Amino acid sequence: MQKKIAHILDGRERQVRKACAVLQLLPHEDFPVVHPFIVLRHLRSAVVRPGAASGIRYHRRRGFIQVTFQVAAAVYHKDRSGREAVISAADDPWMFSGKELGDGEGPSPSLRERGGAFELIQVRLKLPKAHLWTYPENQWAYHDDQPGVLQQEGVHLRLVCGRYDEAAALSSGGVPLVAISGGIEAGKR
Repeated sequence: MQKKIAHILDGRERQVRKACAVLQLLPHEDFPVVHPFIVLRHLRSAVVRPGAASGIRYHRRRGFIQVTFQVAAAVYHKDRSGREAVISAADDPWMFSGKELGDGEGPSPSLRERGGAFELIQVRLKLPKAHLWTYPENQWAYHDDQPGVLQQEGVHLRLVCGRYDEAAALSSGGVPLVAISGGIEAGKR
């Protein structure tokens, strides 16, 4: 299946905290509302100096699904229910915030110790009204647990959540969501 690209949006830099700027693609001045997307942003190569503080800041989330595509290095994630994980490159945490979930993330302990850069892409989608008051949860889609999809030479795609063809990955909390991550080698389709 081939599709044509209808729009290319230039993201704009946005400061999300004092030392952290992201390239935000949605919302966009040309597309202020693109239902069900709330936010699509790219944290480009944030540099962590050796010996840096944890950087964990808790924030409340409610009423959306967030999928994070961890592109480079590792991030430490913890929520108020006590669940925690280190998310490495090609792992993809998935959050169903429903009622409300307090969580935070920052550089992993090993990244803080040795220093380096990390990069991620986050997508937030509005939950349907029927799911707004459901119990929140975090799930971690580790690279090795993600089933391969659309397999062919030079194409390495994995199912992060939902169902695609015969493959099934993490539950999407009853919301019809499919997220696929991976890469395509140069010159391949």
